[in-house]
Amino acid sequence: MALPQNYAFWLTNSDNRVVGHEKMFHRNVTVLEGKHDKYMGKKLGATTYQMWVDTATGVLLK
Repeated sequence: MALPQNYAFWLTNSDNRVVGHEKMFHRNVTVLEGKHDKYMGKKLGATTYQMWVDTATGVLLK
């Protein structure tokens, strides 16, 4: 995802947290997880999420 801010805009609850750091595509990656609020949970059909974000650029990789 080249423009993760389009998705991050919806991640406004306080249950978001960094759960680790990994390597992906030879890049340093920060792993985040959290819970969607009720609206996003219904819209996406998921109550939780995990994201792998390029630590240097903020680009969402997975």
